[in-house]
Amino acid sequence: MFNGRTRSTLGIAVVIVTVTIAARAVTDPRNRSALATWLQVASDSLQDTAEPLSKVATVASADEVASTAQQLVEQQVSHDPSLDDQVQRLLTDHCAHCHSENSAEDAGFAFDVKLLESLYDEVVVRGDPAESLLYQQIASGTMPPADHVHSVPLSDNEKILVRDWIASLASERLVVQLAEEMNALVGDYRAQKENASIFYFSLRHLYNHHHISDRELNVHRFAFFKLINSLSWTPELYIPEPVDTARTIYRVDVSKLGWQPRVVIRSVSEQNPYSMVPQSPVDQFEVNSIIRDRLIRMDWFTATVSQPNLYHTLLFGDRAIQSLGGLLAELGVDYELTFSQPNGIHRGFINYGENGSGPSDNYRVLDELQSPYGPVWISYDFASNEGPQNILDRPWGPPAENRVELAFQQNGGEVIFHLPNGMLGFLIVDSTGARLNDAPESIVQDDKKLSPYKSTVISNGGSCFRCHAGGLETASLFHHQNLVSYPGLPTVIKDQTEFAQRVAAPNQNYRVKLASLAAAAKVLESQHADEPITMATIRFNGDVPLSRLAAEFEQWESADKQDILNKLTELDLTLEAATVAEAVKQFRRKLSASHGQITRSELESFITQQGSNVLPVFGLERPY
Repeated sequence: MFNGRTRSTLGIAVVIVTVTIAARAVTDPRNRSALATWLQVASDSLQDTAEPLSKVATVASADEVASTAQQLVEQQVSHDPSLDDQVQRLLTDHCAHCHSENSAEDAGFAFDVKLLESLYDEVVVRGDPAESLLYQQIASGTMPPADHVHSVPLSDNEKILVRDWIASLASERLVVQLAEEMNALVGDYRAQKENASIFYFSLRHLYNHHHISDRELNVHRFAFFKLINSLSWTPELYIPEPVDTARTIYRVDVSKLGWQPRVVIRSVSEQNPYSMVPQSPVDQFEVNSIIRDRLIRMDWFTATVSQPNLYHTLLFGDRAIQSLGGLLAELGVDYELTFSQPNGIHRGFINYGENGSGPSDNYRVLDELQSPYGPVWISYDFASNEGPQNILDRPWGPPAENRVELAFQQNGGEVIFHLPNGMLGFLIVDSTGARLNDAPESIVQDDKKLSPYKSTVISNGGSCFRCHAGGLETASLFHHQNLVSYPGLPTVIKDQTEFAQRVAAPNQNYRVKLASLAAAAKVLESQHADEPITMATIRFNGDVPLSRLAAEFEQWESADKQDILNKLTELDLTLEAATVAEAVKQFRRKLSASHGQITRSELESFITQQGSNVLPVFGLERPY
């Protein structure tokens, strides 16, 4: 593969890197597995080198070392998609017994190639196998564990496959600086004649991060497109326009989504903890005000607005929909009139237990009504199967003047409805129909923790996007003989087959809408099997390691992850206010104690509370 001169250069490169990693291992135990990994890599790399190491070390200059390193990088920067499939099969065979959503063993995260590429900075460091925990553990033989009953060690060729896959994920994108983004945004806003309805959403932070793939960037775009259209009452899908050729900034005319600009500024822009601009000795009030009100970080928006309360704020806007009754009125549906009409409502009775509905341990009732925009599905949920919650004895709810004796009494409910543009909206209500942020866990819960927050709590918006990624999920219906003896009961959906037939067309229409949004984001159909809002939210809410923390403070050129800790150390020594200095010191200590990473909520709290003191250290300031 290499000639003699190149092999010599490679040899000294190995020596230098080995000494560097060994030094790190002495001072930091976390680097010891990296040392073991590198020694294996070094051995593999040098096994066909003719010269002994002592001789190799005398013939290569520093320039030659750098040149050879560049050759190695150039050989591996091109990502081969077929590697994804090969590595996925390998991880499934060797790791899925512990690392999968359905595993009985809690191994921390699932080994899915798309997620590993996208969500776990330290597990897979894109383009850098030696820094990737996955490869460290595999190369050293730590994983799969030898004493596990299902353990099958990886062969040398399989380890090389994982190494080459990680190396192939490197990014060649150029960094887009904050000042460049501001200039592009302000210029475009002025070209739009400073239209008050124009806002800008940026994924520059993700674009600049070399650990993030182009595919993941497109998934973030897809998630954003899906979310804003899922919060719109206008009749057509809306596709934002990119302002720049790299597609890092998107212009959005919120009037075309039916949003009020003042609501966006008050509820979103003013709550954005990541609003910052470069420090300037010149008063830039006009520019800063545009940035403050108009520039919103896309991944923060997706993760935050897909959850209550902001989900409700943008979805319902000035409609002030606070209940099921208010929603049905907005959709043009009269429930009682529909109930009284033949075939006005189709009702399904959902089983419980292993063959029932996932979120509930009790029976559920599902009503299907028609609105001008498509079906409305209302589930009635119960805390038990006894008394007024026994739907076999009381199938004729919900309570009304003409339905008292035989009416069930629900404890809560969930609503899935079609918006005018064909997208889906969601609502969670209590026993009276009043709107809730979260469903009570005593009634329904997410036992598999499929929500973006890995919680058993079902939250309106975020949890619903995940569970109904392709439309209404079909549950197991039953048709009890008692149910046919009640006159005036809504038309009963007899079985699972009929249920599937009824939801097939609406679900297909919804998937067509999703496909058009995915195409606009340049996400291939084969790549959007996972729900994008969930994936983007998980990515955003993950712990923030030092490499990403530096990026949060615009330190793109930093060659050493330690730089940010050094700057924070200098800061808490110079601050005059003791309380502020202590807050900075505590933040720095958290970073050190947690091996250089903090939670997203800790970062946002720190920026919100100490931003005015901390940002200037990094050449930044608030735009107000």
